[in-house]
Amino acid sequence: MNKEIIKLFDVNTDAIATNRGFYYQYLLVLKKWITNYIDDLDVVTFTEVEEDIKEVGDEIIFTQVKCYTSSFSLNSKEIKKSLFNFFILHLKYRKLNEKLSFCFSTNSQIAKREKLLFQWTQNIGLSNDELLSLCIKKVKEILVKEVKDRRIRLLQKRLSLVEKENINKVSNDFKNSLEKNSIEPFVKSIIWKFNDLSPEEGVELLTKEIHRLLEHKKFNGKPNSLLFKVLISEIYRSSQKTNSSSRELNNKILINIIKQTDDELSQSVNSGLIRLFKIEIDSLKLNVETLRETQKIHSNEIGLLKKEVQKPQKHIPKYLNLPPNFSSLEVPV
Repeated sequence: MNKEIIKLFDVNTDAIATNRGFYYQYLLVLKKWITNYIDDLDVVTFTEVEEDIKEVGDEIIFTQVKCYTSSFSLNSKEIKKSLFNFFILHLKYRKLNEKLSFCFSTNSQIAKREKLLFQWTQNIGLSNDELLSLCIKKVKEILVKEVKDRRIRLLQKRLSLVEKENINKVSNDFKNSLEKNSIEPFVKSIIWKFNDLSPEEGVELLTKEIHRLLEHKKFNGKPNSLLFKVLISEIYRSSQKTNSSSRELNNKILINIIKQTDDELSQSVNSGLIRLFKIEIDSLKLNVETLRETQKIHSNEIGLLKKEVQKPQKHIPKYLNLPPNFSSLEVPV
């Protein structure tokens, strides 16, 4: 029965990125990829597979990414759709790996009147029995309604009588199975990540976090901006592969990239993608902000120095100014 449900209602979520939402998704993929590498975790990250991101290691994590200006509630169309797709993946993979997680990740926030979702995010693992029961009930309602709506849409197509009968049968079996079987493990495996940021702020924050991660010694001092552009280009290249099982990013790929010379890395940059996502502009903004932070540190140091030199028998430190932290390769020409 599960096979019939999966076959009928599984949704092809593969897509090609050309907008801000996909840039946000690529940034999240990049952060996961390099964090796993730094932490020596043997995790393979797939992009544009199943839901937006699929991570395979000791556990399998599916992540749906949404970069929105609006807030979300459990009545939001996107959340209902994500929960349904997550449940189909749960049916697909639960026999392959008992450790499954389903993450809804967004820059945005929870709607102010949404109480249940807020409580859910505050009680990780749903250890509160009363809250768990409420969440199970709500998820079950969403799944039943989604199956009903999808059944109606499927029946509106030009289908044979046999095909229509099969749709009705599978839909009824799906609803009956929800009543008979516990969906508690599925509900407990759902993770919510709301960052309470605008799309622009979300992109900016991820970009800063990634640049800080790229300063780690495991990247052999490669220029941040250059490595950032190469890795974003690699994620895009991987996501375009026809075979979804080939859209993987792993430690081996990253190590081979790091081994390349700066000239070789420059050849790997997808200039069109960089212009599309305005990465050069973001890099300049980041550099300007870094300069401002450095200037602030200098101002504080000078202020402290003025107070010190007014005291008797004090010497001016030999190294007053911090050395600039940039590579000539990061300066656009």
